[in-house]
Formats: sequence, structure tokens, C-alpha cells
Amino acid sequence: TADTSSNTCTGGIGGMICPSLKVEKCTVDNMTIKGNGRNTAGLIAIGYNRTEINNSKVTNSNIENLGQTTYYSSKNSYLDCVAGILGYTLENAVLNNNTVEHCNIKGVNVVGNVAGICGAVNYEVLANNCNVINCNISSNVNYNESKTSSTTSGMFGRVSGNIPCEIKNCSVKQTIINGKGSCLSGIVASGNSVNMNNCKVEDV
Repeated sequence: TADTSSNTCTGGIGGMICPSLKVEKCTVDNMTIKGNGRNTAGLIAIGYNRTEINNSKVTNSNIENLGQTTYYSSKNSYLDCVAGILGYTLENAVLNNNTVEHCNIKGVNVVGNVAGICGAVNYEVLANNCNVINCNISSNVNYNESKTSSTTSGMFGRVSGNIPCEIKNCSVKQTIINGKGSCLSGIVASGNSVNMNNCKVEDV
């Protein structure tokens, strides 16, 4: 169990990593990960600059962000994330051959973005063959819903960059997605410029 009671970052293998990050063939299995505030994720809570995660998986785990409304600001709601692989990255995200399976991913209160793979990316995404299978992804926004543009998604919550992002050969299968007070989607809930190719949403 990884648990924090303060406004920090909580991840299965890494909290906040900078200036750059590369993860290869890492596994988190049968773990409970709980955070209060900011970012919470199955693998990495926050990656600054270039963040690359390949051939990794999170399975049979509970990932929750039980944030506190006192930390919420509409100007930085994209920072408050919970996700299966990566909570938030400030710049580029390269994600290849990653899987989240049999996981519960849940966010309440200040959480801005809840997603199966990545909560929010502030620049460019290059994703290939990422899969979310048999998961429960939910967001329960307990403050004034008119003040936020929260997202709940099977794959990516928010993609904010102006550079076209490439998401290909990705899938969300046999998964429940339930979002209160948020944009909701199978692959990308909110994005500025996104190209998707051969992506599938099945039994959701």
C-alpha cells in the first residue's frame, strides 16, 4: 500500500521525476495506491519534460486520489490527476505497449482528470499499443461543477498541447467509465489537436 495524507504526489514506482524520465518493463501488481490532492498514478505520478514509459503494466490494483477541495483552482485543474500509468506530464509523453488491467481508478474532490492510461499531458503525446482492460474508472466531483472542466476517460483525460498528438493501436475493453461533472470519453476526453488511428472501444 502506498498512501499519503498531504498535498503531494503518489505513484506505484515514482512520485515526481525530473528533468526527464524513461521507464522500461516495469510492473505494479496487487497494490493499493491512495493520494490526497495533486497527482496519483499506478506507475508515475508526475514526469517533467520528456516522459517515456514502455512495455509496462499495472494490474489488480486500486488507485485513488481523495483530494481536498481547498487545494482546487480552476487555473490548475489539469494538475490534479489520477491514472493507471502516468498522472501528469508537463511536456512530452511517449507511451508504448503499456497495459492497465483489472484495476479500479477513482478520483474525488479536486481531481481534474481521471483516466486509464494518463490523466493530463501539457504538450505532445505519442502513444502506441496501450490497452485498458476490465477496469473501473470513475470521477466524483464534490464541489461546484460549474467551476471546472474535469475529464474522465478510458485512455487520456486531457491533452493540452497545440502540436498534433498521435494515438494509434490503442484500446479500451470491458471497462466501466463513470464521470460526474466532467467530460467523458473512451479514448480522449479533451484535446486541442489529436490524431487517432486504429483505436478501439469495446464493451464499455
